Amino acid sequence: MSSNRIISSKLLGMAKVGGKEVQLKVATHTALWQRTDAATKVSSEGFKAAVEGGKTLVPERTAEVIMREGLHPSPEDQRDHYTGVCRDANGQYITTLHFYKE
Repeated sequence: MSSNRIISSKLLGMAKVGGKEVQLKVATHTALWQRTDAATKVSSEGFKAAVEGGKTLVPERTAEVIMREGLHPSPEDQRDHYTGVCRDANGQYITTLHFYKE
């Protein structure tokens, strides 16, 4: 898991992933930074469509996907993507994934 651990998040809504609904959240505070409410809204636009788009396989036991990083390319993945953290129903970390813009 990244050293950029999520400390708190804000609920955005629900998303349909692999035939089930999961909570969509956006990180508001991590071990490295805090995101304002205004930045939360702007950075999360398009996240639901990217998660529901089906281009990224989400583990079946996922109960919530938390957007840690807004739309960006990275040296390891040049395609524009959101970075999302998957957690189970107990809030336990499962994996970190890239979700691609539709």
